Amino acid sequence: MGAASARAIRVPVEVTGVCGCGYPNPPVKGFRHGVVALRRHGVDNRIGAMSPRDDNQSQMAMTLMIVDDHRSFRDAARRVLESAGFEIVGEAVDGESALEAIPVLRPDIVLLDVHLPGIDGFEVAERLNERADAPLIVMTSSRDRAHFGPLVEQSGARGFIDKADLSGPAISAVLA
Repeated sequence: MGAASARAIRVPVEVTGVCGCGYPNPPVKGFRHGVVALRRHGVDNRIGAMSPRDDNQSQMAMTLMIVDDHRSFRDAARRVLESAGFEIVGEAVDGESALEAIPVLRPDIVLLDVHLPGIDGFEVAERLNERADAPLIVMTSSRDRAHFGPLVEQSGARGFIDKADLSGPAISAVLA
């Protein structure tokens, strides 16, 4: 492992613990408190482990990260999307945390709220799309898409889903 990849980082996000229990994960031995762990196939994997993107994706669920400042929405979205076959690899409560966590967690898809504390979802999407390995981005809000005009397309997001309409098939339709 190179010096940069061996360095522990502090990522203020919540991710699933082993067997889907508990927020946040307990500290990872050998890392400072706050380093995230990934759950893949019921096994707790630490940062530096092979990402789901490195495996054969045709045999794996699409990985997804939820970025929203409302805990109740993140919990509901997790239940809905996991039941539809998506693997939720992490959550973030604001844009800055998302930008730090996404290169580490490497989700295939980011479900990104438009209204976030600090930098908004449109700015997060634009910054992510500047990266060579940008995930697919789906914007969401409790407000109607028409409220945002051309901002969704300008951000580089693949599409928009109203929070009330969130489902696995809705995500799949946006990505198709």
